[in-house]
Amino acid sequence: MAREISLGVNPRKMIPYNVLIADDSLTERKLLQQFLKSADFQIVSEAANGEETISKLIAFQGQVDILCLDYRLPDMNGSDVIQRLRPLFPKLIIILITSHTEKEIVEEAVRLKVNAFLVKPISKSSIYDKLTFLLGRRDLAAKMVVGYKSTGINLNEIQIPPLRDVMNRVITFDSTKSGGSNELESIIAPDKALSADILRIANSSFYGRSGGINTLKSAITLIGLATIKNIVILQFRKNFTKSLPQALFRKHLNEIPLLTGLIAIDLTAPLNLKNLNDQIVISSTLRKVGMTILAQNLKIRYLDIIKLFEYGSKSLVQLEKEEFNIDHIQIGAKVFKVWQMPKSLQKVAANQGFTLSEIETVSDIDRLLRIAEIFALIMLGVTLTSEETEMLPRLLNFYKAPEELTKLFNEEYYSNIKSHPFFDSI
Repeated sequence: MAREISLGVNPRKMIPYNVLIADDSLTERKLLQQFLKSADFQIVSEAANGEETISKLIAFQGQVDILCLDYRLPDMNGSDVIQRLRPLFPKLIIILITSHTEKEIVEEAVRLKVNAFLVKPISKSSIYDKLTFLLGRRDLAAKMVVGYKSTGINLNEIQIPPLRDVMNRVITFDSTKSGGSNELESIIAPDKALSADILRIANSSFYGRSGGINTLKSAITLIGLATIKNIVILQFRKNFTKSLPQALFRKHLNEIPLLTGLIAIDLTAPLNLKNLNDQIVISSTLRKVGMTILAQNLKIRYLDIIKLFEYGSKSLVQLEKEEFNIDHIQIGAKVFKVWQMPKSLQKVAANQGFTLSEIETVSDIDRLLRIAEIFALIMLGVTLTSEETEMLPRLLNFYKAPEELTKLFNEEYYSNIKSHPFFDSI
């Protein structure tokens, strides 16, 4: 039996990866060093400030593979260090270590092409998870997931929370009919928390009316009926997943569906699908409801399934079926029936896992959301399966999309889109 290659050893060269640790805290450096050495990484040096970090990396002349960099150093912050290092060492893997996750820090790090974040206090599993992904060690990824005995799930035993009346009425509300704004106001007004959220968004810098909107009626007039519906859906999603605060759940249950919707909206013009605009956010937000139900019922096991999915070895549906003998699409179908969702939404949820052979038979909304979702997965660092890799160009070719379209959805797009007020809902 072949001996397993440690995470800290480059499997192609069979030599350890060289790591430099930069942190002004001796305790933090020693702790990280201990974690990395136990996986056979080679700690070539340590640094206590930014200038020392830069000098040592230059002295090693590109021989350092990984930099673990604390964001707040005594002489400069992590962004300053990265700005000076990136042009010199474009292939250097940089893991930014921070005690804070302010929006500005995250956006700056994305722009500077940081490979990963670690939030203090650092754990052995968190650094191993990051490095397993960054180093492409799919062979270890499967073994990282806790080995449960595969057990089927009885669909009738799944706990499905009831749908709030305001949500049900908003979903079925027709924003095109006459007098719609007054009716929508009467639906939303009794929900004080939801009304406050809408007023906050209306007064955000995005709409340029800071502090000028004081009533729900004014907010609805400013934002528009279709967007108000979207906000209600997003706030429902936020409340629906609040019992799942783990970062990986927030990413897959909230951020990816939202990012998918916003990308899809931006795709409607180049793909000539503007007629779908009113359906996009509600469809992208709700079609993954089966994932949330699985996470709520089987939190630890499902967190491990999503972790394995991030490495691109198998599709999420495959992993779910192997573990539970059922998948989130099937669960979502039951949830939508219980909630008496419109047939159009039920169809979108059922078709989200369509295969390459079904591209021409599904609807435009199915294809549009699949394109947008693949772009979202790429932006958020999820490794695509082989089918998804092939799916994207096939779908774009279906719509005869211009070749330069794929270049638009990059780190800069992601950084800019995160200023959208909808992101306050995740």
